[in-house]
Amino acid sequence: MSAEPRPLHEGTLLADRFEVEGLLGRGAFGIVYLAHDLARNDHVVVKELAPAGTPRCDDSLIQLPADSAHRMRQNFLNEAKTISRLHVRGILPVRLGFAENGTAYFATDYLPNAETLEKLIQKEGRMEVDGALDILYQCLEILEAIHEKGVLHRDLKPSNILLNANGEVTLIDFGAAREWQADSATTHTVLFTPSYAPLEQMAE
Repeated sequence: MSAEPRPLHEGTLLADRFEVEGLLGRGAFGIVYLAHDLARNDHVVVKELAPAGTPRCDDSLIQLPADSAHRMRQNFLNEAKTISRLHVRGILPVRLGFAENGTAYFATDYLPNAETLEKLIQKEGRMEVDGALDILYQCLEILEAIHEKGVLHRDLKPSNILLNANGEVTLIDFGAAREWQADSATTHTVLFTPSYAPLEQMAE
């Protein structure tokens, strides 16, 4: 039994609908797959809750910490619910969120021929001012739209900004997102990426 969750095997079927075709990436809290949506006959991105240090007991089952498994699954599925109600250009629609294999998943539309801003900078180096400003303005338009719906992204960084072949921006990874009201005194959980979080978020 491995200390780190292994990616699901190619061909694994999730929710009797999504057939895993390959690994797209992984982070501290999850694994991301390219999958085939059998219901629509097209590709999707499937995100699996698989925190570092949680073993996969067999070919599929994830063993989340017993004292926090329910909360972790619920928080993960809340991310899917948050995204699914946005209906904003520049946010990938959620097709389905579901619990399976002792953990949780959600599937979003797949954006072909796209790469993160982080990878683009690593590949091409420092950006020209005009190109950087274009990306910034697109991000601001998307953020303004989701703020109007009462949602804060709270983890905007180059690895969460996707660019297609035409330079159009899509924001991903709403794992740190929170619903927000202007007159609310609700205390939010502090969850951010060092060097990218605003000062007011670190002071929460």
